[in-house]
Amino acid sequence: MLQYLEPIIVPDRVPFWPPQPGWYVIAIILLGLAILGVKKWLAYKRKNEYRIWALQELQKIDVKEADIRQIVLLNKLLKATALQGFPRTEVAELYGTEWMQFLEKTYPKTRFTEAPGIFLEGASYRRKRSINIKDEDWMEIMRISGEWIKGHKINRS
Repeated sequence: MLQYLEPIIVPDRVPFWPPQPGWYVIAIILLGLAILGVKKWLAYKRKNEYRIWALQELQKIDVKEADIRQIVLLNKLLKATALQGFPRTEVAELYGTEWMQFLEKTYPKTRFTEAPGIFLEGASYRRKRSINIKDEDWMEIMRISGEWIKGHKINRS
């Protein structure tokens, strides 16, 4: 009986290349998604570049020396950061309580209108060049300023 059996005919292997047309479509879609993803990532990076700059400048402010010059520097840094992210007409004229309220409005997790954030209010306009601020209050001001730089929300319509 075995002598009457024919050998099994094995089909040729399916070649790896060239792929079928469906694979070209999938490759084009994946390439398009990758390009779109890179573009979005670069746009996000470019849009938030000012935050990185501001955080680097924040590191340059002396944490151990809480004098009026350091407070003014911090206030200028916050204003410069806000001017990068918000329209000039919305930010440039703000000072004092309105400025502190703006900072809180754009990132509600910070408290600039309460102690110790209140030290920033009007620091540039004080006649007295010395200020009595505790080290822990200064550290808290620096912390909430860093939080604001990282987390403020820009409402662009």
